[in-house]
Amino acid sequence: MASALIYGHGLIASKLAQTLRSHNVDVYTLSHISEYIPNTTRIRKDIFNLKTSDLPVVQTIYFIPQPCHGNNAEYRKHHVHALSHLLSIIPHHIKIIYRSTYRVYGNRYGQQTTESSPILFSSEIQKSIRNGEEILEYSPNPFVILRSADIYQPELLKQRIASMNISFSHRIHYTNLIHVSDLCNAMYFLRNHTGIFNVADQASTPLNVILSCLSSKYGLKTHQAKQSRPLTKGVKLSCSKLLALGFKLKYHSVFLSNTHQAKTLQESNPAPLYAET
Repeated sequence: MASALIYGHGLIASKLAQTLRSHNVDVYTLSHISEYIPNTTRIRKDIFNLKTSDLPVVQTIYFIPQPCHGNNAEYRKHHVHALSHLLSIIPHHIKIIYRSTYRVYGNRYGQQTTESSPILFSSEIQKSIRNGEEILEYSPNPFVILRSADIYQPELLKQRIASMNISFSHRIHYTNLIHVSDLCNAMYFLRNHTGIFNVADQASTPLNVILSCLSSKYGLKTHQAKQSRPLTKGVKLSCSKLLALGFKLKYHSVFLSNTHQAKTLQESNPAPLYAET
């Protein structure tokens, strides 16, 4: 039986374990917190205290960095130092499948973005994300890097709207989303491939469209932008390279699939939703 180790915890790790088990993969999980994931063997240990003797025999390690909440020191800890330590203690034949983020591209002003698009660094966090990728690229281990869109979590967005810590953008600000099932299926699908792949649904969506629909759905008030500017921010993430390999998305537009109002609102009243002048 094939075997794999998942480093990480939370929604993605839990769903990925379920996906791997459905393909008869023997799953181990590694995390410093106590989290029960059914039908897996748990290793509760801080990755920085991990030794070679602590590791099971596996063919693949799925590396899911912990959430960093906009703190560059946390990005360096989890995207750079944790990965560096892991690579220093594992055999060179073990494959690493690494969940990076599309935020490595920075702001491309709404342009279509593929894996070969240039990266123009504008923040230290962006550099830290890319540093983590480079460590893996220059290692002797085979690897896959998934530049993943954000997981669509409407309840989390609902909480942010309700607490008034998110508001309408004064620009057309494109966001990229992926259903957690599609992300985990892509991680498993790419086990026999190498390289860098974007992973997203096929519908980059302006932030204001999402906020308008969720505000209306839940009856919540969202702060209006004080002014609007004819500017575009963000990236339109293309996953054509992944799809060309034969991967099939279940949710081609995760937001529109889960919010029936979205398309109607977007078409009938685009100006307020996009905050254009």
